Amino acid sequence: TATLGRDIAIAYDWLYEWLSPADRQMIIEGLDRRAIQPFWQCVADDVWWVNGRNNWTTCVVGGLGIIGMALAGDHPESRRLIDFAQPRMLKYLEQYGAQGEFNESVGYAPVTRLPVMYFEALRYATRGEENRLAQWPFVETALWNAYACVPPGRFMLFGDGRTGRPAELDFLATIAAASQDSLLQWFYLNYRQDVREEPPHLPLGFLGFDPSLAATSPTGRLPLGRAFAEHSAILVSRASWDPQATPCVVYGKAGIEINHEHHDAGQLCIDGYSDRLIVDPGAPSDYPADFFGPNRWKYYNASWLGHNVVTIDGEHMIAPRGACADILAAEFDDQRGGYWQLDLAKFYPRATRVVRTVVHALPGIAVVVDDVVAANDQTLALRWHTAAPATLDEHGSFWFETSNARLTGQVTGLATTEVQVSRGAHQFSPPFHMGRAGAPLEQRREPFILVRPASPQARIVTLFAVTPAGATAKPRGRDGCQRTILQD
Repeated sequence: TATLGRDIAIAYDWLYEWLSPADRQMIIEGLDRRAIQPFWQCVADDVWWVNGRNNWTTCVVGGLGIIGMALAGDHPESRRLIDFAQPRMLKYLEQYGAQGEFNESVGYAPVTRLPVMYFEALRYATRGEENRLAQWPFVETALWNAYACVPPGRFMLFGDGRTGRPAELDFLATIAAASQDSLLQWFYLNYRQDVREEPPHLPLGFLGFDPSLAATSPTGRLPLGRAFAEHSAILVSRASWDPQATPCVVYGKAGIEINHEHHDAGQLCIDGYSDRLIVDPGAPSDYPADFFGPNRWKYYNASWLGHNVVTIDGEHMIAPRGACADILAAEFDDQRGGYWQLDLAKFYPRATRVVRTVVHALPGIAVVVDDVVAANDQTLALRWHTAAPATLDEHGSFWFETSNARLTGQVTGLATTEVQVSRGAHQFSPPFHMGRAGAPLEQRREPFILVRPASPQARIVTLFAVTPAGATAKPRGRDGCQRTILQD
């Protein structure tokens, strides 16, 4: 209702001079009957989204605020709608992190277009006197969205996201124009959806685009690696800012978002040459009816079993809403690469130490060390979800190819740690196999490499090498694989 009413009101404003008085009256009466009065009834009923801090609030409250601005003096309650919406929309902005971090999963970040639409309407309605888009958090969250993109125009798949979902960054054009930020102009021009021959999600980029603003490449101006400290707390290291293909992007997260949260603190993924390689399964094909209740973690998509993290058999990750691991270190160098280290123990029941260290050596080498000390009766496991079924040998070496890339890996234990490496695949099992629409969930059977240490105290090292598809590098046993990775 709010979306349709907002768009009709914008059309009313644009076409005002070409509408007859009768047409105008018909539109005003329709918006009043179908949008404005039902909205005030929701306010009287104190519906949960009226004073919320999520996309329902920005869609409905913000949408009705835009209706008020578009109708202006033609509706007797226009001013009331504007005055009601503005403080709530300003309050919503407080949920962004200091560096623009969004408070839900990356896949839901495009809903930032809703406050962008609202404050762009406000900028026009005030003839530019109120330009909130040039202030925090808009430029910051636009850059956060840019870092959360991987070539060729996809969002990182973390938490409750959809596999292959294109990055919806058309709203960056509006922020770029309002703030005259040439870097954001570059990201918009290189990531907008029509570049990828897909219809834009909204005409927002077209409406807000300033063709006179120059575009400046981030190469040499923005670091290739960055750590964000709030909400999902994403960490990313890339080989280049090439928007179509880059040899390697290594990215992880330290936190668990509120709403749609998954048990995925410490998650790590790898892309190479525009293909997903070490992956997150993402959301199921349909939300089960009980997905947003206590049964959510019965589905591997949300459980820690569906992520590239150390797990404890028979238990679940402790996941306080909005919790974040301690980031012990995070450093990045555009010439060498980057690394980060996370203390994840707070998420693990009956474990006293869970530390993950990630190193990305440019362009395509990644090393992950998992250092775990758990109770003596616990059985540990580590899963690496691969984009395609991998070939595995008796030495713990594995490899596979996608259309554009080859990933070679090796898992081994440090010191006295012994590991058993095998292959597996996920499957939904009754009664947790149905979507809320009544159809069975799609059985994607996502493959993974399963690592089981012999002891609850373990130090596991995983080595990855990313090369173009068709590369001749192949593991040659435990030591040979390490030499091959370093040589390549």
